[in-house]
Amino acid sequence: MSGRSIKPLFAVVVAVWLQGTLVFAVEPKELVGTFTSKVTEPDGSTYEGTCEITHKAGRVIDMVWHYGKQRSIGVGKLVDDVLTIKYEGAIVDREGQAKYEIKSKDRLIGSFKRKGTKGLGKEILVREKAES
Repeated sequence: MSGRSIKPLFAVVVAVWLQGTLVFAVEPKELVGTFTSKVTEPDGSTYEGTCEITHKAGRVIDMVWHYGKQRSIGVGKLVDDVLTIKYEGAIVDREGQAKYEIKSKDRLIGSFKRKGTKGLGKEILVREKAES
């Protein structure tokens, strides 16, 4: 193989490698808003509510969830495309940690571990569209 035929192949390999290593980097301010929360508990039960995301400072995010009359609050940090939150609710069994993969500024896929329970729960956050 001549040096000329290797260069295009090398360029393609480098381009593919770079695409595989690119990180989706959303800014914390881009996540601010109201999201619909769809939760699946470790036991398989499901419910929906809302989640308000606010930007505190730097990479720090505040979250407030509302499920009926229950409310939980959390604070965490966005690093690359992962948001890690520590949260607590009005009752003790609502304390734990959640980790979200940022799919876009409008969709987050998370899992959570609640203090005193076995297994991981799952949560999908989808931005509520503003009314025109």
